[in-house]
This record gives sequence, structure tokens and C-alpha cells, in this order.
Amino acid sequence: MSMNISAVKKIRIWKNESKAKKWIGFAAEAAGHPENAKNITNALYREYGVLYAAFEDFVTEGREALNKLKIDPGLADALYTVAIENVKLPSVTISGDLFLRSTKPDGVNIIRRALRSAEPKVDGAEIEITYLGAPNYRIKVNASNYKDAEKALEKASTAAIGVLKRAGGEGKFSRKSKSGKSV
Repeated sequence: MSMNISAVKKIRIWKNESKAKKWIGFAAEAAGHPENAKNITNALYREYGVLYAAFEDFVTEGREALNKLKIDPGLADALYTVAIENVKLPSVTISGDLFLRSTKPDGVNIIRRALRSAEPKVDGAEIEITYLGAPNYRIKVNASNYKDAEKALEKASTAAIGVLKRAGGEGKFSRKSKSGKSV
């Protein structure tokens, strides 16, 4: 017997809501107000429509998301702690390889500057650069969605190559396809 997609989605929503209800109970207990669990649940339903979405919001927006609920500060702290400890946000990781070469006398410094420029501050993305052996480097980006990860990877590789080319060196970027071949 196969389940259709909507049934699977409904089960996932039900499981997430069950978890969120337990988390509210834990938070109310931790704050010393177990009797407030029902009121908190109702407040979150009014504000978010879905309990699990509230906890995701607490993780992504931080403590400020709880301030708009106008609840006891101790309870808000407990809800925030439970959210941070339990909610795992989806993320994607993509990578590509940089080829950076300079034949200038200060080429090492030029490449260092290029690599530093390849770590721009991009909201919602973590960029990691790994040395593979001269003249090759890997840029790995972790972000909450593929579109943001692609933007960060593009920004990082373009910045590094730009620094190198302006200094008279050469640089190129390649992505690895799923088969492992450069694209």
C-alpha cells in the first residue's frame, strides 16, 4: 500500500505539532508555570497558526520573535531555550573549486588577499575555504536554501578571482557536478 504525498505531509505536520506541544509543556515546567501551557499554546496558534512554525521563527529570528508575544520573560527564555535545543533548520551545502595563480614576486600575498575577499559576509550563509594544494582551493557554502547558497558561492568566487586578476594573476572557478566532473 503506498501513501500519497498529502498523507505523508499531514503525518509530518501532525508529528511536528505533537513535538511543539511537548516543547511548550517543557518550557512551561522549566519556567515554573506548568499551568500556562494551554495559554501559551493558544497564543502561538493565534500568532502563527501552527506551533512548529513558531519554534522555527524563534530559532531564525532570535529572542525578538518572543517579545511580540508579550509573555512572561522567564517563560519566553524557556521557550527560546527549548527551540534552540530542538529545532533543526533545513540547510544545503554546495561547493566549487578555485584555481588561483600568480607569478608575481608577492604572489603569495596576492593569493591571501584573494582568499580573504572570498569570505564575504553573506546573510544566512557560511563560507569555508579549504586548501587543496597549490594552486587549488575549495569553497564550500552552507545556507538555508539553494538560491542563497548559489548567490554566496558566486559572490565568493567572483571576489577572489577579481582580486587576483587585478593584480595580474589568473583565476577560474569550476563547480563539480554530481558525477564529479567539472562543469
